[in-house]
Amino acid sequence: LEATFSPETYNAKYAAMNKILGAGGGFDAMAQRAQKEGFSVARGVPVETGSPMLGQIPSSRPIVTWALGAKDGEVSPKLYTCGTDYLVIPAVGKHTPAGFAPLSVVKEQIVAKLMSEKKAEQLVKQLEAKKLSTLEAYAEAMQSKVDTLVDVNYIVRGSEPAAFNGYAMTTALGKLSKPFAGSNSEVFVLQPISATPVDKAASAAALKQQELGQARQYSYQAFADFIQRLKVKDNRARFY
Repeated sequence: LEATFSPETYNAKYAAMNKILGAGGGFDAMAQRAQKEGFSVARGVPVETGSPMLGQIPSSRPIVTWALGAKDGEVSPKLYTCGTDYLVIPAVGKHTPAGFAPLSVVKEQIVAKLMSEKKAEQLVKQLEAKKLSTLEAYAEAMQSKVDTLVDVNYIVRGSEPAAFNGYAMTTALGKLSKPFAGSNSEVFVLQPISATPVDKAASAAALKQQELGQARQYSYQAFADFIQRLKVKDNRARFY
């Protein structure tokens, strides 16, 4: 059953949040009081001009709009009601200028990505050293399972990395590929088991559709780059 606030609970929490807001003292002091009251405190939640909401909080676009116009370190003078489940007192940490994000902002993401890639690289080397001869043996070594995919071709669907398609199309039928890492640091070993004659007309149509999609994507990217190079400031996102 779905649980919702009772009017009494909602009013009590609203009053408690208003009391914290009214006491002021800056974000850190307010955060300490909020935690003592049992409220959740989130720090470092990134927002951009195009962010539809604050993190995963529904109906929170007004908070994003406020944050874009607020100063560094500013705490909202207003308590926001977001949907039926959230009461929010937002505060701005620091605005990041347009362009490349500072290393301090993306450091954790970079470290996580590099560690993931290194882990995949080491797993590939370990599997290669085992010189296994069946998919079942690889699955056991990787604590995984054997799965079968159909309709794999040169057109990358996105559900698998492009490297998967490349190995699938260049590995002989019945032969095992060597272990390889995907774009998200997953490790694969595959074995083509059958080949279907290419329907050239259908393949050409699918490729044309993919090219049209890529053309639209590239045009949006080119337009965004054009605006950035001309230093055009787009304020539309501030007004919704």
